[in-house]
Amino acid sequence: MNDFSIMLVKDLQLVILCFAVLMLAMGANIVLSLYYHIEITKEAFDKRKICYTAKKALMLMLGTILMVIAIDSAGTLLAPYLPDVFGKMQDTVTMAMIISTIGVAVCRYIKDAYRSFLDILKATIPMEDNEVDAKDK
Repeated sequence: MNDFSIMLVKDLQLVILCFAVLMLAMGANIVLSLYYHIEITKEAFDKRKICYTAKKALMLMLGTILMVIAIDSAGTLLAPYLPDVFGKMQDTVTMAMIISTIGVAVCRYIKDAYRSFLDILKATIPMEDNEVDAKDK
């Protein structure tokens, strides 16, 4: 049981670290997207989108934690029957699961943030009519 606890704490620390990276990627996406949509395209601010994104991130983390606990539990239960094979595979399976859940989400949010970044760089701020009239005179 002590080995299980150590393994579980180590895996949960990894999930929390990956979640922190996910939060950074989501934060970058939110900041850049808000600037682009509010300042450049003049869209109205909708706080429901931010709440939805935060809820999605929490559910992703909770689901990943539950999967890690399931994998670690299965590994502990099956270790006496497959000591050599499963002991080596458990870390690989846990890491692949974390990468396939949180890693994919991080890549998506970084891609979206980069797209917003490029849109901001390409955007030009339209001049107001008063400024145009003053220059013509």
